[in-house]
Amino acid sequence: ALPLPLLLGRRNCNEHGLAAVADLELPLCIGQANDTLQSIHFTLADKVVLFHNEVCQASNQPANTHERGKVHQADTRLSRHAQIYRKC
Repeated sequence: ALPLPLLLGRRNCNEHGLAAVADLELPLCIGQANDTLQSIHFTLADKVVLFHNEVCQASNQPANTHERGKVHQADTRLSRHAQIYRKC
């Protein structure tokens, strides 16, 4: 996430002459939110494919554990993207 002027609040931006910059911030925030939603979408799809094709197809317990580790990595990426989205 990018630290932008509106984190200071609209009133502080106006008082410190950052109103014009703050006005430019909204489209950037919308773009960042859209990018993050796309990343969430792709990560969810990746997680589903990993689970269906790898975990469900694992022939023994060690293979199953290994493949579940890959799903856990995807889940970690998903959490990171969700955290970024919540800040938007």
